[in-house]
Amino acid sequence: MITILMDRHSGTEQHNSSLYTVFNDLEMILSTKFELVKLPVIQGTNAVKRMQQWIIEHAKHCDLFIGSSSWAINALRDSGWNGKVIFMALGSMPRGAVSLRNCSHNLYRDDVVWFTCAADKEIYENLFCIKDSPQIVVIPFGVHTDVFYPLDEQLMKSIRKKYNFGDSDYIMLYSGRITIEKNVHGIIEALAILVKMKFPIKLVLVGRIEDISFYEFKMLGINIKKRIESLIKKHNLNDHIVFIDWVNQNQLNELFNIANVIVNFSLHHDENYGFSQVQAMAAGKPLIGTSWGGFKDYIVDKVTGYSIGTYVSNFGIRYDMPGLVIAIIELFSNQNLRKKLGNNALHYINNTLNFGIYTDKIISLVENTFVRKDSKVNYLRFTDFGFKFHKRFSQMEDGKMMSLHPQYDGFADEDYKQLIKPYTNHDSFIKKGSKYFIAITGEIIGSYFVSTDILYQFRYKLNLKQIKILESLNRYYGTSLNFTTNEELNELTSLLQSGVIGKTSNGFENLEVTHDPIK
Repeated sequence: MITILMDRHSGTEQHNSSLYTVFNDLEMILSTKFELVKLPVIQGTNAVKRMQQWIIEHAKHCDLFIGSSSWAINALRDSGWNGKVIFMALGSMPRGAVSLRNCSHNLYRDDVVWFTCAADKEIYENLFCIKDSPQIVVIPFGVHTDVFYPLDEQLMKSIRKKYNFGDSDYIMLYSGRITIEKNVHGIIEALAILVKMKFPIKLVLVGRIEDISFYEFKMLGINIKKRIESLIKKHNLNDHIVFIDWVNQNQLNELFNIANVIVNFSLHHDENYGFSQVQAMAAGKPLIGTSWGGFKDYIVDKVTGYSIGTYVSNFGIRYDMPGLVIAIIELFSNQNLRKKLGNNALHYINNTLNFGIYTDKIISLVENTFVRKDSKVNYLRFTDFGFKFHKRFSQMEDGKMMSLHPQYDGFADEDYKQLIKPYTNHDSFIKKGSKYFIAITGEIIGSYFVSTDILYQFRYKLNLKQIKILESLNRYYGTSLNFTTNEELNELTSLLQSGVIGKTSNGFENLEVTHDPIK
């Protein structure tokens, strides 16, 4: 029988969190067919030496290691262990691949690097040479379709009543943590403009507000709760938003079922999957989400939902707000479309991400890795970019180069932009037929555009031509700009690259919106 040493992230898992679900499911699958040894949490003084001692005493007989602890992998290799590694990237790649960089010299061709989305694989290929690389696999996590599934209409009516919603209420639901990177303030902004347009929409936010720093950009003490409350008060949305704290999975399935559409505009920098979204798809619901990270793999535009374009600017990530507003309106206005996309989403889960398929893939992964021919000669090597990135974000400790979590010199940092670009789906180049919009909330003060966004706050110096361009644009729908001279195109390009304006294929010029075009 194959013996597996498993690293469970026991020190960081929160009960019923996504990470908790990942490892509970994985442990359950592995323990049904293989002998399982769980790595203990070893922290504090002399943790590496204590890890090495525990491995010598308890783990050298294991055939495989599954996890993401570079400490454990290095300790195994240093002890002379000849087994194979299945490295779980989890959400580490857009955060700088710290653990993978730390153990890259101990990963060989017969090992495996496991990603859950194509965007993470692309980041890996930017950092590491594919020649002589470990095997690369993309296996998204499975969905428990016995827990998340469509309920019948009569039951949904009673559930709506239980949560104090009427049969005619149009419910737009978000489920997950409410943090600065999750961009829930973007959902609230979209709701505000739709309420102004007299759409009777209720936003249900299922999750807890958490004041988590954005370490890479030194954003600390954000007080997201106060900022969210201020935004709701500013737009007079108290009657349109319902907060629900964490619920169990059965209750979450109920809430998914009574929702008309699921929304997630996340720009979170470890959004490598998105459990809530695929669970909602299993309940037969269409999605509206940013084309970002793991979302790109299953939010198929106009098939399982609406995929909202994203791109990297010099002042952070931007998304297609006009496309987002139109997506909400189209699904609000068309019950048959909601049903069609919801059925497509359900079909996708049942045929691609259901737990039985996931179980078979994990068992095959272990068995195929175990029988692969040993090759301990070649190890993982950096690309030119990867070497430069690793050298910049590392330091010497006890004679060894140890990876650091990156902290960048602002959002225009070229290393950051190159690393994160695979998480987006657009570029900032001018293209024929594009329409333009104001890409972030803000206002013109003197000769500056001053952002008022909670996440991306900046000041951008404007010239008179750029001010004139901004005054011709709107935040919520795209406008064609017939510029032909090089000077005009240069001004437009500068505004695009700065993230002050964005481009969209959505015009919707006849939308009747009463609001300031900048704020």
